[in-house]
Amino acid sequence: MVSFVRKEEYGGTVHFSAYQPIEDAYAKEELHPGDIKAFITEAINLLLAPIQEEFRTNEAFQAADKAAYPPPPELEKKKVSKKHNIKPTAPNAEAEVEAAVENQASEQQEGTQIDMFPLKLALDA
Repeated sequence: MVSFVRKEEYGGTVHFSAYQPIEDAYAKEELHPGDIKAFITEAINLLLAPIQEEFRTNEAFQAADKAAYPPPPELEKKKVSKKHNIKPTAPNAEAEVEAAVENQASEQQEGTQIDMFPLKLALDA
């Protein structure tokens, strides 16, 4: 016997004693996919419960888990560049960011890079 527990507003609990009536009810849209999903989830959890309990109480399983999946090492905290509020991601990243900012500033001064701000103002007007 299989029971799909549902609220009364969704048709209430329905019981099936074989597979084919479940398939027929689904085809007629009398059984919602969410009903089937909830039932399958509960069934899988019931099947896994004894295994999970054994894992929680068995020291050999816990030791194997720690050996296979050790905790990640502690990472050093790096200083954040307050000037540009950029977090460096590589050893030379902070120096590369500084160089890029200086390069952009010099390009703007030399006129080799187009300043888009006046264009934006003209388009917004």
